[in-house]
Amino acid sequence: LDNLTRKGFFAPGRKKNTLKNFQKTQERKYLDLLSSGHRYFRKKQYEKAVKLYTAARSLRRDKIEPLYWRARAFQELGKTKWALEDFKTILRIDPKYEKAWSNMGWIYSNLHRWDDALVYLNRAIELNPKNGWAYYNRGRCYYNKGMREKALQDAKKACDLGYDLGCKVYKKYRK
Repeated sequence: LDNLTRKGFFAPGRKKNTLKNFQKTQERKYLDLLSSGHRYFRKKQYEKAVKLYTAARSLRRDKIEPLYWRARAFQELGKTKWALEDFKTILRIDPKYEKAWSNMGWIYSNLHRWDDALVYLNRAIELNPKNGWAYYNRGRCYYNKGMREKALQDAKKACDLGYDLGCKVYKKYRK
């Protein structure tokens, strides 16, 4: 050890800021993986996107974004169970992550689990009262539960917020 110290192995300036350099490299890799994942997601190559989001997540466990997009890719692949697991992980990390609440509501509504869907969609709307998509989906749940008046109100609200499909459904529900 003494010999290493004399030869300058531990001398200051040998490789300054190696931790900072490592962190910058890791951040660059993380951003590259995330960006590549987005590129494959847009091309509807969801399996490749999942792999890239998983790699990005392994580099930055503190980030929610790759987990969210991996869950979305799982949704697109029809891997509902895995998507739900990722969304639940997100909500354990950040209970106010509104997009996870919305997407879980969407998944449960597609599974015809209306009551479960309503729990998630209500929370999404509570977190973001301007989420027309969530109002539209909550209206669908109400409609399928036979709660026509609530469905009509939510479709109108979705329409008022600029969600076009909400306007179409509102016209349908009024008849």
